[in-house]
Amino acid sequence: MDTSALLTVASIISGFGITIFTFRLQREIQVMERNSQVWIPWADYLVITAVMVSLLIGILPIVVVSSPPKFIYQIANGACAASIVMLAGYVPGILAHYRFILAKNTRSARQNPEPSERWIVIMFLCFAFIAFTVASTRIL
Repeated sequence: MDTSALLTVASIISGFGITIFTFRLQREIQVMERNSQVWIPWADYLVITAVMVSLLIGILPIVVVSSPPKFIYQIANGACAASIVMLAGYVPGILAHYRFILAKNTRSARQNPEPSERWIVIMFLCFAFIAFTVASTRIL
């Protein structure tokens, strides 16, 4: 198993996710300064979860254990796969949150989550679980 490949993938996922979330926080701070309603969209939880999974399950076990057994690599591999799926789900999720896609009523006040955003987030979390299961159980 190539440890550096897993660590690289998990690091890229984490860095990309943290960058996305930083921009989102800056936006919400601007909204707060205008005394508007502030919330974290459900789609952002995909990014938060992807970062946490890639760091805590993808990188940490490999770095902490001096000679990791095969199952640690399998779990890290699954964590990276799941994180990639969650980041991929962020794009349609945030577009649905702002009603750029799959919106029926664009004139009423936005909800958190928007109905289509809710389904997208749940669907991609299910896909992420499947990706984790497949990637972590395949023979290395």
